[in-house]
Amino acid sequence: MLNKLQIKNFRKNEKLEVELEPITVFRGPSGTGKSSVVGALKWLVFNTPAGKDFIHWDHNFSAVRLTEGKNQITRKRSSKENYYRINKQKKLKAFGAGVPDSVSNLLNISPLNFHRQQAGPFWFRETAGEVSRQLNAVVNLDLIDTTLSNLSKQQRDTNAEKKVIEQRIKDAKIQKKKLRYIFDINKKLEALELLGKQHEEGTDKIISLVDSLHFARQYQAEAKRPIPKVAWLMKLCREYKRTEKKYEQLKELLVSIEDWEEAIQCFDLDINQDEKELKKLVGNTCPWCGKKL
Repeated sequence: MLNKLQIKNFRKNEKLEVELEPITVFRGPSGTGKSSVVGALKWLVFNTPAGKDFIHWDHNFSAVRLTEGKNQITRKRSSKENYYRINKQKKLKAFGAGVPDSVSNLLNISPLNFHRQQAGPFWFRETAGEVSRQLNAVVNLDLIDTTLSNLSKQQRDTNAEKKVIEQRIKDAKIQKKKLRYIFDINKKLEALELLGKQHEEGTDKIISLVDSLHFARQYQAEAKRPIPKVAWLMKLCREYKRTEKKYEQLKELLVSIEDWEEAIQCFDLDINQDEKELKKLVGNTCPWCGKKL
């Protein structure tokens, strides 16, 4: 929605500010600048007319500002400057005879949005070809025709593919009927597999029974052998017990001997110690007989 139009030094309008409503009407005598308002708006939107002839004769620049919502688009032309500006952004220059893309995309206005003064009702006085051309510019009829054509082709391809799939389904059903015997064969195969498993288990049991029978015969043969006499074994056992008792007695005696040997060694040490003490007391001569020791 265009909210405000501000004009400076454009043709007869030296300074004009217009609050725009959904419907805004300009009225007044001829030559008061009504058409210049539309011309200023076109100059901002389409950058036409070119040159500087539209600048007011008493000034050296012309400027138009259009407010759309929160955005302000400014167009200014003088002998030194020629630019567009959106809000307070950097000035847009070197755009030639066209309009900067950022400005064009923001406004989104085309010649169809303007109606010439004294022109007839919109599209009613145009030729069918011109109406078609303008309508195509609005809704892009070529894209619709192309889309419809593509959809029609896609529908034909889908129908053809559908027929192929349907024929495949019919062929599959016929093949399924022909292969019904496979279910019977599968049941027989399952029964044979069960019999094979049972045969394998029976074979394992037979092998186990044969092995058990073999060992049973061996045990039976061993059981039939006569039991050997054990009198000599009993005698040997009694002899072993007597020998074991003697062995224990000898061990005790050996321990006693070892104790006595240790005691004797202690006595020898004591005797040697006493002899040394005696020599210290009596010297080398016996006090009783006078002989040398």
